[in-house]
Amino acid sequence: MSKRQVNEGEVEEEKVLLVNVVEQQKPAKEDVSRFERKVASIVGVVAFYFVVSISLVFLNKYVLSHAAYRLDAPLLVTWFQLVMALIFVVILGAFDLCYPKVPRFEFKLETARK
Repeated sequence: MSKRQVNEGEVEEEKVLLVNVVEQQKPAKEDVSRFERKVASIVGVVAFYFVVSISLVFLNKYVLSHAAYRLDAPLLVTWFQLVMALIFVVILGAFDLCYPKVPRFEFKLETARK
């Protein structure tokens, strides 16, 4: 075996190793698909939060300043909205089979006191 043949063999092995390393760094199609779903989910959550938040601001403005309602109790409106959100979270948590990403609501007095 000549020195030239050994070098060519080593070069071929290095090329194969290099190709394997490069291929391992490329994300698989299922990884790209999972990433795209995750990004779409995040964008959807942010858009949903934006719409709900802005809607509540306009609803509060309407309820607190409209002549027909003229409700002079902003803390009552805020408290009611928070209670309704809590009820909504508890209900979604109870249906964890349908919505597995929503955790069950747990109230721990020790944690609340900290």
